[in-house]
Amino acid sequence: MPVRSLAFMSCSATSTTYMTNQLSVCFFLKVDKSSCDRSRTGVFCCWNVFRRKMTNDTVEIERVRILATSDVHMHLLCHDYATGETVDSGLERLEPLIAQLRKESAEETPPRHVILVDNGDMLQGTALGDYIANHHDRQRTHPVADLMNGLAYDVMGLGNHDLDYGLPYLQWFARSLKAPIVSSNLATSPQSDWIKPHAIFTVGALKIGFLSVLPPRAVKGLFARLGSAVTMREMRSAMRVGAQGLREQGADLVVGLAHTGFGDADRDNILEEIAQDGMIDLLVGGHSHHSFPQDVTADSDGVVPAKGHLSNIPCVMPKHEAGGLGRVDLDLKRNGRGTWHVDRSDVLLIEPAPSEQPAPLTRSALACAHDATCAHLDQPIGTTDRPLHSFFARIQPTAIQALIAAAQARAIADITRGTRFSALPVLSAVASPRAGGRGGPRNYIDIPKGPIRTRHITELNAYPNYLWAVDMTGAGLRRWLTHGARSLMQLGPPGTGLVNPAIPSFDFDTIYGITYTVDLCAPPGSDNRITDLCCDGRPVADTDRFIVAVNSFRACGGGGFPGMGSDRAIFRPELTSNDVLQSYVQSGAPPWNETPWRFKDCGGIQSWFLTGPGALSHLRDIDHLSPGTPEPTPNGFLRIPVTL
Repeated sequence: MPVRSLAFMSCSATSTTYMTNQLSVCFFLKVDKSSCDRSRTGVFCCWNVFRRKMTNDTVEIERVRILATSDVHMHLLCHDYATGETVDSGLERLEPLIAQLRKESAEETPPRHVILVDNGDMLQGTALGDYIANHHDRQRTHPVADLMNGLAYDVMGLGNHDLDYGLPYLQWFARSLKAPIVSSNLATSPQSDWIKPHAIFTVGALKIGFLSVLPPRAVKGLFARLGSAVTMREMRSAMRVGAQGLREQGADLVVGLAHTGFGDADRDNILEEIAQDGMIDLLVGGHSHHSFPQDVTADSDGVVPAKGHLSNIPCVMPKHEAGGLGRVDLDLKRNGRGTWHVDRSDVLLIEPAPSEQPAPLTRSALACAHDATCAHLDQPIGTTDRPLHSFFARIQPTAIQALIAAAQARAIADITRGTRFSALPVLSAVASPRAGGRGGPRNYIDIPKGPIRTRHITELNAYPNYLWAVDMTGAGLRRWLTHGARSLMQLGPPGTGLVNPAIPSFDFDTIYGITYTVDLCAPPGSDNRITDLCCDGRPVADTDRFIVAVNSFRACGGGGFPGMGSDRAIFRPELTSNDVLQSYVQSGAPPWNETPWRFKDCGGIQSWFLTGPGALSHLRDIDHLSPGTPEPTPNGFLRIPVTL
């Protein structure tokens, strides 16, 4: 398979000979740019093969540059669809950088082959993605595919969120995309021809193979949309088997697009283990929204950030939301026996400097979809009598959660009416998808008192899940709450922070309809971390039964919560979480009035947490925690002392 960005359809060229050393001669082509097919190449470069005549004491050399994006999450234009403001992030900022790096490669002596890859989670994450999925004419080409074709992406690996809108949607995208979509541990039933288990490109004298894996546990939470249409294999074994198969097909270099990050307890992130197997020549990581080598400062267990190596393998993790481009340069040598090996690697994560350089490909591909999305989002649908913000969502229940919980509970109560479950209490489980963390100090919701517009619904419910209901016992509730409370640290010596940064906010559930306390003096995961669990003022017994309204991702096991699975769902209405919330807001009904949980009194222990600068306008919401003077941190957060 030829790499589109490396080949001209037709060129007028003349040859020039250069002496590269005493033993070898290299031939370059001088290209008549006017005769080249711009639509197929994207840039006017001639990607020539650097050859050295092979003898018993000389080697042949190829030079390759891999450019990588990952976890872009539809941050394509420099536009915040939640606020309508222009922001300094988006794939359009990478467009001139990609062009610059291609140009530099062409001007090197000898030139480098350039391959542009994406490592998954491109298609979901902003209101633009939701609008395209729900409203765009599928008889036309997919706008994001048009953009990726314009930028001349060569291969795309699947991420779990690329499956969020279902397989028919992904198929529409795949049919529009010129590059192959690769997934080596996901198979569809019936087997599709638009998801490939691998790809092989011929680049000069090299055959470069590509594999791609994504975490099965994350896909498990998408059962509501996928059902039995997909089957998954474990990532590590899929990489081993796939790499062996590519070698047997003649691949000289195997690149792993691994939609997984550094190790954690839930097995979604096993990048280091894949590297340790030694079957892959170059790894591109992702999923966890970490960056490598940028976010790792010290060597440990084969991790060498100064070299960009994992177990001696070059590795890059591009910055999420198009915040940075991964660049890996490889020099490969082939000895007299015909075996290629990586002789030198250079790994770099490049963040684009603020620039006014135009991004014509990005803007032209998305112009119509962007304008339609903005018009759709600006429609008013209701009002709120209080601010809706997530600045304190990691340390207490919020008005946002109360609103979503009330909407979910009403919808499920209507469905259970007249059924054998109608006598059971209806509870409602809610997390907060935007509460700082790896998204940075801007990653918070802040909707002022007043009108609620369609854009706010998308902001409040970031993921296109369904609303389901599960049957849960009192013992199951305790396990659920205990698992979520891993998000909070055990308090110890002065200076211990409240929040565990390794647990994302969307894995910290608050359950409405019950009351309970969280004991931060107890270790995370211990049986006594959740205390005083009551419903209507009565202690909850292990055998008590409840109906819990919850999104389909959690109900299917997303986040590794115990007792979850698609078989536990007793109601699966064809209602999206966004539709339920929008209907509730339009009705003018109030949020849930009761605060479900609080911290147990820890005797005045001092602690702290991080939040966004916008929290300064809402400090009265945490008066009960006696907040101290907020201090800004170097990365833009606020550090607020509290007393428990």
